[in-house]
Amino acid sequence: MDAKDRLLLAYLQRDARMTAVELGTRLGLSRSSVQARIARLERTGVISGYTVILRQRAGQETLRSWMLVKVDKEADSVQTMQRMREIPGVGGIYLMTGELDFIVEAVATTPLGIDSVRTEVAALPGVADIRTHLVLRASLPDPGVSLAAVARVDQHEDEVGV
Repeated sequence: MDAKDRLLLAYLQRDARMTAVELGTRLGLSRSSVQARIARLERTGVISGYTVILRQRAGQETLRSWMLVKVDKEADSVQTMQRMREIPGVGGIYLMTGELDFIVEAVATTPLGIDSVRTEVAALPGVADIRTHLVLRASLPDPGVSLAAVARVDQHEDEVGV
């Protein structure tokens, strides 16, 4: 993977509906070259899929929380992660180094919904301690986009005058 592939991925993270022509213009590549790169990135598993971000319905706010989870020393982290993935409302799951074992993102429409997710995570075999922190405000423009990727795209656009 070269620098053009990384920029291509950053553009696609920002807007996966950009046309191959538009991507090619921004990257200095032909449409067919962009299509070939995307096909290769899909084939090799670098791009594992595409997603749709749904508009929130009016009056239905989404609450987000971070759960700091410690597990018993005997717990299997892979199995614990798989079990967490099956719980509705669990978003990202991060295996950590240090005194915490996992940071788990939970989303729900009500505080009781967050509590339900927390209760299910806490009940998993091997979970020793869980602390939940409700997010009051986030400053990310789009939580689905890597800030580093956005910065690289913005820097590239400035350099090429897009």
